[in-house]
Amino acid sequence: MRTYPRLLSSLAILIPLTCMSGQEAKVFPVRGFFYDASTDSKLDPLFRQLVQGQSAGALSGQIHDALAQAFGPRVGNLNQSTAGNTFAVSFHVTRANSFVVDKGNGNSDVVATLTGSVYFTNVVSGEILTTLTRTIISRAVAANNSDLNGERSQLFQQALDTLIKDLMSAAPKQFQPVTIETHLTDRSGELLVLDAGYRQGLAAGDSIEDSADNLIQVVYAAENYSVAKPVLASNLNLGAAFHKFSAHPASGQDRPSVAVMVEKLPTGYAKDYIARLFSELLGDVAPLSVVQINTGFTQLLQTVREQDGVELSTSQSAGRRPPSLIVRVRIPDTLYYEAGTNLDFEKLRRYETRAFADVIDNSGRIVFSAVGVDVINDKIIRGIGAGFEERREVSIKNALADLAKKLAHVGELKRVRAEIVGSSGDTYQVNSQGRVYGQHQSGVILRKSKARLGKETKDIFLPTVEASVDIFTGQSPTTLKQGLPVDAGHDKVAAGDLFEVQQLGTPARSAVSVAACGPVETLGNMRTPALMEMTGWLLGQKMPAMLYAPDASQLTEGIIGLQSGFSGRFPWDVPAVTYCIQPVERVNVGAEQCSQQCERPIVSRYTLRVKKAEEVQARITFESQFKSTGYYATTTSPDDTNRLFQADVLDEARGVLEKAVDKLSLPPQ
Repeated sequence: MRTYPRLLSSLAILIPLTCMSGQEAKVFPVRGFFYDASTDSKLDPLFRQLVQGQSAGALSGQIHDALAQAFGPRVGNLNQSTAGNTFAVSFHVTRANSFVVDKGNGNSDVVATLTGSVYFTNVVSGEILTTLTRTIISRAVAANNSDLNGERSQLFQQALDTLIKDLMSAAPKQFQPVTIETHLTDRSGELLVLDAGYRQGLAAGDSIEDSADNLIQVVYAAENYSVAKPVLASNLNLGAAFHKFSAHPASGQDRPSVAVMVEKLPTGYAKDYIARLFSELLGDVAPLSVVQINTGFTQLLQTVREQDGVELSTSQSAGRRPPSLIVRVRIPDTLYYEAGTNLDFEKLRRYETRAFADVIDNSGRIVFSAVGVDVINDKIIRGIGAGFEERREVSIKNALADLAKKLAHVGELKRVRAEIVGSSGDTYQVNSQGRVYGQHQSGVILRKSKARLGKETKDIFLPTVEASVDIFTGQSPTTLKQGLPVDAGHDKVAAGDLFEVQQLGTPARSAVSVAACGPVETLGNMRTPALMEMTGWLLGQKMPAMLYAPDASQLTEGIIGLQSGFSGRFPWDVPAVTYCIQPVERVNVGAEQCSQQCERPIVSRYTLRVKKAEEVQARITFESQFKSTGYYATTTSPDDTNRLFQADVLDEARGVLEKAVDKLSLPPQ
């Protein structure tokens, strides 16, 4: 057997940086080998059998010893006083896949791919500072009559050995976190005023610590100052220096925190793997602060506590604040077909992958939508070429990379303030003249104050209470609902206070609330692949009204919560939506017409029904007539021909649906 291991990709958000100041970050190697061993695991069964056939203690010990040796003097103890600057470093396998491609000469290519990551986790705050990921491909050529499963298992072992070696070599070189420092300059009741804001790298939700092990959490970050509250603190002194570690230096931007949630994924893939992959790609290019999530945080924390020398109380983990936004990712299965050419020995294989994403706030409102696309054309000579599984994986990764670049156009975050003009009990009225709010849009009420920043006393805003829009009618004033108090000692709202909301993404043309709703109604002889996703994306691009995803709350169940290191669940507050947009398709493929090549006439008609409850309020219809891509009927199978038509229909659908969305005119709600 000949084998050819190689590194496929290096997806890392770790960058060598120089610390600004503060304590040196240490690491604590975790004695554990983390992978999905559940019955519905998407990891290759042969890989799981390989791992389960070895001693769990031996594998965990191997990882621990390799990490300890790799980090050397940067390894530190983990206890009550060191937990703030000591990161648990752990090894995780996130994807394992293998396949066999017949070469047509009595032999086969045998391929095993393995993806693993190293996580750096603050076990007190639950924050994953950063991750480092590698994918290894191991190959072999084996006779078709040999034990091909045995070959695949050997390749997995080879890939695992290479993966561990590569990650252990790379992680210490690239783990150089920046220290961001701020000082406690003033206080107002339980609120603490700090002399650094989002321009210096602080954000709401950050947990920061001083040299006396006092832990505080930022609850509001302005441009050049922040406001925090104690979490685990007993003796706070003005002038104390607090710090946090970051994988990157401060960008100076006001970047909202987001977490990636996967709703739809290709066959054979795990949600955790796609979420991790896209989080890393997104963190490199978009003006968003990506929150990494380990759904197995509770297991990691338990493993850490069981190690010798660890002294952490069972109640010490403070939990991080849930992100401000989520990014919903939907990836339909790759569209694939193999078509004959004018040469008997040559065929064309085509792979098309689309990845859709929506940026969604806690009211379920979609503020931005994007799609990433990848197309691969392979020439297959005498049946020899890359296998479907391998090329599909490349296409999915390319589509996600393209999607991340598209999300970079989400725009800059804006903070919009409006004056409180009245209050009554737990409701308030805000002057909304010239403003457009989403239903249940969340924000915070600020009161004017003065505080010492550096050597001067300056005007600042202190957060008083969380609030959200009750019902927005387009008329002023607008009523707000009271949320949780930020400052328990000063939670009274008065006229003249300000209601601040964050605005991001594509502005809506109307304040009417809408949602894309299914099921798609199909009336013709062919279905349009990914029609629901395509419709939602175009609505999010054009934003004819306030667009909502009413079922988005299901995405975070079991993912954002105590079990993954957060202080609680994602704070959904989704309103009822007035109108829904239902796509209807009538696609008919006509009879075959042949000369040198064959083709078929196709008529695609799409209707967008505007529905209120079950009543149809309006219909917008557009139609297109076109010819299919030419094909050779004698060398292209019926199944492949059908998928070729689907690809043509999907390409044409975008333009037709775009015209329909442009024509949407919604009645007042």
